[in-house]
Amino acid sequence: MSRSNSLLRIGGSMLVLVLSGAPAVPAQTLPIRDYVWVKAFMRAAFPELAAHGNLVEVSFDDHFDSEALPPRVRVTVRGPAPAKAEGGVQPVLVSGTFASPPDSAFGDSAEFDTPEGDDTRRLRSVSEEAAHHPEWTDEDLVKALHRVGAEYPLDRREAFLRQLDVTRFAPFLGAIQHVQVEFIWRRPEAPEIVMIGWRVRLETAAPWGSVTRYILFFEPMHGRLRNVLTDQ
Repeated sequence: MSRSNSLLRIGGSMLVLVLSGAPAVPAQTLPIRDYVWVKAFMRAAFPELAAHGNLVEVSFDDHFDSEALPPRVRVTVRGPAPAKAEGGVQPVLVSGTFASPPDSAFGDSAEFDTPEGDDTRRLRSVSEEAAHHPEWTDEDLVKALHRVGAEYPLDRREAFLRQLDVTRFAPFLGAIQHVQVEFIWRRPEAPEIVMIGWRVRLETAAPWGSVTRYILFFEPMHGRLRNVLTDQ
Protein backbone atom coordinates (compact mmCIF):
# COMPACT_ATOMS: atom_id res chain seq x y z
CA MET A 1 0.00 0.00 0.00
CA SER A 2 1.27 3.45 -0.83
CA ARG A 3 2.20 5.87 1.86
CA SER A 4 -0.67 8.19 1.04
CA ASN A 5 -3.18 5.34 1.03
CA SER A 6 -2.01 4.20 4.43
CA LEU A 7 -2.56 7.75 5.68
CA LEU A 8 -6.06 7.86 4.23
CA ARG A 9 -7.07 4.88 6.32
CA ILE A 10 -6.42 6.72 9.56
CA GLY A 11 -9.19 8.96 10.80
CA GLY A 12 -8.65 11.19 13.80
CA SER A 13 -5.53 9.37 15.04
CA MET A 14 -3.09 11.44 17.09
CA LEU A 15 0.50 11.19 18.17
CA VAL A 16 2.35 13.57 20.44
CA LEU A 17 6.06 14.11 19.85
CA VAL A 18 8.65 15.95 21.86
CA LEU A 19 9.92 18.61 19.47
CA SER A 20 13.48 18.48 20.75
CA GLY A 21 13.73 14.70 21.11
CA ALA A 22 12.48 11.31 19.96
CA PRO A 23 8.76 10.46 19.52
CA ALA A 24 7.11 10.13 22.91
CA VAL A 25 4.58 7.51 21.78
CA PRO A 26 5.16 4.82 19.10
CA ALA A 27 2.81 4.94 16.13
CA GLN A 28 0.57 1.86 16.02
CA THR A 29 -1.59 2.64 12.98
CA LEU A 30 0.60 4.92 10.89
CA PRO A 31 4.23 4.52 9.74
CA ILE A 32 6.41 6.32 12.26
CA ARG A 33 8.32 7.95 9.38
CA ASP A 34 5.26 10.08 8.59
CA TYR A 35 5.09 11.46 12.12
CA VAL A 36 8.82 12.04 12.03
CA TRP A 37 8.40 13.89 8.68
CA VAL A 38 5.91 16.29 10.27
CA LYS A 39 8.08 16.80 13.31
CA ALA A 40 11.16 17.45 11.17
CA PHE A 41 9.30 19.94 8.97
CA MET A 42 8.08 21.89 12.00
CA ARG A 43 11.59 21.99 13.43
CA ALA A 44 12.94 23.32 10.13
CA ALA A 45 10.14 25.85 9.58
CA PHE A 46 10.10 27.11 13.18
CA PRO A 47 13.63 26.60 14.58
CA GLU A 48 12.91 28.95 17.48
CA LEU A 49 10.42 26.37 18.78
CA ALA A 50 12.95 23.54 19.03
CA ALA A 51 13.21 24.13 22.75
CA HIS A 52 13.24 21.63 25.58
CA GLY A 53 9.74 20.66 26.66
CA ASN A 54 7.86 21.77 23.54
CA LEU A 55 5.48 19.16 22.14
CA VAL A 56 4.11 18.56 18.65
CA GLU A 57 0.60 17.11 18.39
CA VAL A 58 -0.20 15.52 15.04
CA SER A 59 -3.70 14.45 14.03
CA PHE A 60 -4.97 13.08 10.71
CA ASP A 61 -8.41 14.04 9.43
CA ASP A 62 -9.86 11.93 6.60
CA HIS A 63 -13.09 13.88 6.10
CA PHE A 64 -15.16 10.73 6.20
CA ASP A 65 -18.26 12.91 5.81
CA SER A 66 -17.05 14.57 2.61
CA GLU A 67 -15.35 12.94 -0.35
CA ALA A 68 -14.86 16.37 -1.94
CA LEU A 69 -12.33 17.51 0.66
CA PRO A 70 -8.74 16.24 0.68
CA PRO A 71 -7.32 14.58 3.79
CA ARG A 72 -5.57 16.97 6.13
CA VAL A 73 -2.81 16.80 8.69
CA ARG A 74 -3.27 19.06 11.70
CA VAL A 75 -0.25 20.10 13.75
CA THR A 76 -0.09 21.93 17.07
CA VAL A 77 3.09 22.96 18.86
CA ARG A 78 2.69 23.48 22.59
CA GLY A 79 5.16 25.01 25.00
CA PRO A 80 6.07 23.65 28.43
CA ALA A 81 3.23 23.52 30.92
CA PRO A 82 3.17 26.49 33.33
CA ALA A 83 2.88 26.09 37.06
CA LYS A 84 -0.32 24.61 38.41
CA ALA A 85 -1.13 27.99 39.89
CA GLU A 86 -1.34 29.29 36.31
CA GLY A 87 -3.64 26.53 35.18
CA GLY A 88 -1.09 23.93 34.16
CA VAL A 89 -2.20 23.90 30.49
CA GLN A 90 0.51 23.86 27.83
CA PRO A 91 0.13 27.02 25.70
CA VAL A 92 -0.27 26.76 21.93
CA LEU A 93 2.73 28.30 20.18
CA VAL A 94 1.91 27.44 16.56
CA SER A 95 -0.93 25.57 14.88
CA GLY A 96 -0.94 24.39 11.30
CA THR A 97 -2.79 22.39 8.66
CA PHE A 98 -1.35 20.46 5.73
CA ALA A 99 -3.94 20.15 2.97
CA SER A 100 -2.80 16.61 2.22
CA PRO A 101 -0.77 14.04 4.15
CA PRO A 102 3.01 14.23 4.13
CA ASP A 103 4.69 12.13 1.49
CA SER A 104 8.03 11.85 -0.28
CA ALA A 105 7.10 15.21 -1.81
CA PHE A 106 5.21 18.05 -0.17
CA GLY A 107 1.41 18.08 -0.50
CA ASP A 108 -0.73 20.75 -2.11
CA SER A 109 -0.51 23.42 0.59
CA ALA A 110 -0.02 24.19 4.26
CA GLU A 111 -0.85 27.11 6.49
CA PHE A 112 0.31 28.04 9.96
CA ASP A 113 -0.86 30.48 12.58
CA THR A 114 0.00 31.67 16.05
CA PRO A 115 -2.52 32.44 18.78
CA GLU A 116 -4.04 35.89 18.80
CA GLY A 117 -1.53 38.21 20.43
CA ASP A 118 -0.14 41.71 20.37
CA ASP A 119 1.87 41.14 17.18
CA THR A 120 -1.15 39.78 15.33
CA ARG A 121 -3.29 42.71 16.41
CA ARG A 122 -0.62 45.25 15.47
CA LEU A 123 -0.15 43.80 12.02
CA ARG A 124 -3.91 43.66 11.49
CA SER A 125 -4.20 47.32 12.49
CA VAL A 126 -1.61 48.27 9.87
CA SER A 127 -3.40 46.18 7.22
CA GLU A 128 -6.72 47.82 8.02
CA GLU A 129 -5.18 51.30 7.99
CA ALA A 130 -3.51 50.63 4.64
CA ALA A 131 -6.77 49.36 3.18
CA HIS A 132 -8.43 52.65 4.14
CA HIS A 133 -5.63 54.69 2.55
CA PRO A 134 -5.29 53.69 -1.12
CA GLU A 135 -2.96 56.64 -1.59
CA TRP A 136 -0.32 55.05 0.66
CA THR A 137 3.12 54.48 -0.84
CA ASP A 138 5.69 51.85 0.15
CA GLU A 139 7.29 54.48 2.37
CA ASP A 140 4.01 55.04 4.23
CA LEU A 141 3.68 51.32 4.87
CA VAL A 142 7.27 51.02 6.06
CA LYS A 143 6.71 53.83 8.58
CA ALA A 144 3.55 52.13 9.84
CA LEU A 145 5.31 48.77 10.21
CA HIS A 146 8.22 50.35 12.09
CA ARG A 147 5.70 52.02 14.36
CA VAL A 148 4.26 48.64 15.43
CA GLY A 149 7.67 47.03 15.87
CA ALA A 150 7.91 44.84 12.77
CA GLU A 151 11.37 43.28 12.40
CA TYR A 152 11.19 42.77 8.64
CA PRO A 153 9.39 45.55 6.76
CA LEU A 154 10.27 46.33 3.16
CA ASP A 155 13.38 48.38 4.03
CA ARG A 156 14.93 45.44 5.92
CA ARG A 157 15.21 43.08 2.98
CA GLU A 158 18.81 42.10 3.69
CA ALA A 159 17.98 41.27 7.29
CA PHE A 160 15.06 39.11 6.16
CA LEU A 161 17.25 37.30 3.62
CA ARG A 162 19.88 36.57 6.29
CA GLN A 163 17.40 34.79 8.51
CA LEU A 164 15.40 33.16 5.69
CA ASP A 165 17.78 30.26 4.90
CA VAL A 166 15.65 28.47 2.29
CA THR A 167 17.99 25.47 2.37
CA ARG A 168 16.19 24.27 5.50
CA PHE A 169 13.18 23.41 3.31
CA ALA A 170 15.17 21.37 0.77
CA PRO A 171 14.69 18.00 2.56
CA PHE A 172 10.92 18.49 2.28
CA LEU A 173 10.42 20.39 -0.99
CA GLY A 174 13.35 19.14 -3.07
CA ALA A 175 16.74 20.47 -4.15
CA ILE A 176 16.36 24.24 -4.53
CA GLN A 177 17.29 25.49 -8.00
CA HIS A 178 15.95 29.06 -8.03
CA VAL A 179 14.75 31.56 -5.40
CA GLN A 180 12.83 34.79 -5.90
CA VAL A 181 11.99 37.01 -2.92
CA GLU A 182 9.65 39.99 -2.97
CA PHE A 183 7.76 42.07 -0.43
CA ILE A 184 4.05 42.30 -1.18
CA TRP A 185 1.20 44.15 0.41
CA ARG A 186 -1.24 45.48 -2.20
CA ARG A 187 -2.23 44.52 -5.71
CA PRO A 188 -2.80 47.51 -8.03
CA GLU A 189 -5.97 45.93 -9.40
CA ALA A 190 -7.43 45.45 -5.89
CA PRO A 191 -6.06 48.16 -3.55
CA GLU A 192 -8.69 47.38 -0.93
CA ILE A 193 -7.11 43.95 -0.35
CA VAL A 194 -4.02 44.19 1.82
CA MET A 195 -1.83 41.20 2.72
CA ILE A 196 1.53 42.25 4.11
CA GLY A 197 4.58 40.02 4.01
CA TRP A 198 7.41 38.38 2.11
CA ARG A 199 6.59 36.10 -0.81
CA VAL A 200 9.31 33.59 -1.60
CA ARG A 201 9.08 31.60 -4.83
CA LEU A 202 11.10 28.39 -4.96
CA GLU A 203 11.81 26.13 -7.89
CA THR A 204 12.89 22.70 -6.73
CA ALA A 205 14.04 19.49 -8.40
CA ALA A 206 13.37 15.94 -7.28
CA PRO A 207 16.12 13.30 -7.53
CA TRP A 208 14.37 11.85 -10.60
CA GLY A 209 14.41 15.24 -12.34
CA SER A 210 10.87 16.58 -12.01
CA VAL A 211 10.56 20.29 -11.22
CA THR A 212 8.07 21.74 -8.73
CA ARG A 213 7.43 25.38 -7.88
CA TYR A 214 6.31 26.61 -4.48
CA ILE A 215 5.25 29.90 -2.91
CA LEU A 216 6.14 30.49 0.74
CA PHE A 217 4.68 33.47 2.58
CA PHE A 218 6.29 34.95 5.71
CA GLU A 219 4.78 37.60 7.97
CA PRO A 220 6.84 40.79 8.56
CA MET A 221 6.65 41.00 12.36
CA HIS A 222 9.15 38.20 13.05
CA GLY A 223 9.58 36.57 9.65
CA ARG A 224 7.62 33.44 10.52
CA LEU A 225 6.22 31.09 7.90
CA ARG A 226 2.50 31.45 7.28
CA ASN A 227 1.72 29.58 4.04
CA VAL A 228 3.21 27.11 1.61
CA LEU A 229 1.47 26.66 -1.74
CA THR A 230 2.23 24.62 -4.81
CA ASP A 231 2.71 27.20 -7.57
CA GLN A 232 0.84 25.91 -10.61
